[in-house]
Amino acid sequence: MMRTLLFSSYFCITFGASIDVFAQWISLNFTWDEDHTYANYVSTNKFIARNCLLAGINVDIDESIYVTVPRWRSGVPATLNKLSVTNNTQGGVEYTLTPFPSWDMQKEGKSGDLQNVQSMTIDSKRRMWVIEVGRRNFFELNPRSIVNSPAGLWIIDMLTHEVTTKYYFPSDIVSYDNSFLNDVVVDDIRDIAYFTDAWGDGALIAFDLSTQVSKRFSGVSTRNDPTYSMIINGVNYGTNTFTTPSDGIALTSDREALFFCQVQGTTLYRVQTNLLMNSLFDSSLSISLDDIVEVIGIKEPSDGIKYLDGMLYWGALTQNSVYSVAINSTSLPQPSLQEAAKSTQQSADQMTWLDTFAVDLGQKHKLWFVSNRLNLYATYTMDFTGAQGANMHILTMDTA
Repeated sequence: MMRTLLFSSYFCITFGASIDVFAQWISLNFTWDEDHTYANYVSTNKFIARNCLLAGINVDIDESIYVTVPRWRSGVPATLNKLSVTNNTQGGVEYTLTPFPSWDMQKEGKSGDLQNVQSMTIDSKRRMWVIEVGRRNFFELNPRSIVNSPAGLWIIDMLTHEVTTKYYFPSDIVSYDNSFLNDVVVDDIRDIAYFTDAWGDGALIAFDLSTQVSKRFSGVSTRNDPTYSMIINGVNYGTNTFTTPSDGIALTSDREALFFCQVQGTTLYRVQTNLLMNSLFDSSLSISLDDIVEVIGIKEPSDGIKYLDGMLYWGALTQNSVYSVAINSTSLPQPSLQEAAKSTQQSADQMTWLDTFAVDLGQKHKLWFVSNRLNLYATYTMDFTGAQGANMHILTMDTA
């Protein structure tokens, strides 16, 4: 059964690390060319700006920045992109999104192309592991707009930009019509990837690159807490708006443990990776996730989480803040060692719904993360006039 290792109390202290705004948008724009023009994409509804929201981010060792725009709704021209600097009509510069690896690799509705990228990560071997959600348009009001297709994993060589692996999960591992492959971490020594499924009762997915074998783990620990009511910036969204189960996932530096959590819920979990690998490598071995998972403690609800230099970071959705705690794969810090840090350097407008966190591969102590007001996007209350400021931000924090 699940082991419970609770913090004896929850301490919040303000820490001195500053959070800087790298880029911000009221709405996103793409890097158009003669074959892919703004006018054509708008007139054919292949680009609907209000439907495009920044979500995932990763920074390569050469400081190239890659971002995702999930196809949660129609009108997303490209779902995986590289950030580019473009001259605007006012004589300044703006950050636009250039489809990566190319426009031609992510045509909506074309079999074999990228359909919906939620997250990705770049490992130390310069490989990008890309989540192909498969399903798209599941944030549309009309359920008939949903398009179901297999979820998968793409691996892209960042030196050549060639796709070296395309793997699609069996439907009993990741359902073709009842799943949301959400976040990924990679053990790049063993070449094993771990994913969260953020749909239904949730799940952890393990995948071994060498054998092309995957396995699904689910239980009480991957489910959402249906009693939790999300309150963001004074708005009570109740218990039925944000019902996401297992979402955020982080891998310790020694690759021996995973941390994971729900969006709708306040519990942080940990599981030893060797227990998942034993089951992954031995098809006859059946284990219950609830028998091996540990309940580490209680925290504010969060979306993405990240492990760096012995610290676990998360964005508190109800407090527009970044928190951190000293923890490793085997031990729990005592309250006197706990460093939970609330950022006071940024306004709520810039920190609303902290989504994905990434480590700068070129500057190992630098965290990058995205805020995107997903609470407003999901409820069709996002303002695109600029009256409420920028909707999406890329933020950085030096953790040294």
